[in-house]
Amino acid sequence: MMSQLSRRVIAAAVAAYDFSAVSRVLDVGGGLGHFVAAVLSAHPELHGAVFDVPEVVDKARNYLRWTDVADRCDALGGSFFESLPAGFNLLLLKWILHDWNDDSCRKLLKVCRAALPDYGRLLVVERLLPKEISTSIPLNPAIAMDLGMLVNFGDARERYLEEYQDLLGSCGFTVHKVTALPSGFSLLDCRPPAT
Repeated sequence: MMSQLSRRVIAAAVAAYDFSAVSRVLDVGGGLGHFVAAVLSAHPELHGAVFDVPEVVDKARNYLRWTDVADRCDALGGSFFESLPAGFNLLLLKWILHDWNDDSCRKLLKVCRAALPDYGRLLVVERLLPKEISTSIPLNPAIAMDLGMLVNFGDARERYLEEYQDLLGSCGFTVHKVTALPSGFSLLDCRPPAT
């Protein structure tokens, strides 16, 4: 179920976002690299990489080897709380921030900002909590996910748009545009403030 949902969200994100202003894409915490591979497949002019913990790198390289983007995509290992490789002008964060409390999110976002050039972009893919909360059944998917994150992971959670704006703003980003996807997820196109 999660794989199918992820494929739908990735396809919708690739279709909805304008990648024309970027050239090198880094999928931060991207596992095997499904998201960056989909982006590069749709945009043959782009190059990229997936960045995840070292234990995942060999599996990601094996996956990428079987894609049509193997010659333009690599897998890199490390901790996104410590540093990210330079040279990328778009960072992807798909379903990453909801896994962490605010302090951990700030730490990660500051690392992202340090790795990006001033003209770079950060694309965040998350569910946004609705402004009006209904207790009707079935629950709004973002509310149901928020409860699941709380029960299973303690202080991991979904957030309102304003909470994301505050988090991102405290780390050197502004939310330039929000695009709702059919799946209930949203794209937050984030950029360093214009100087």
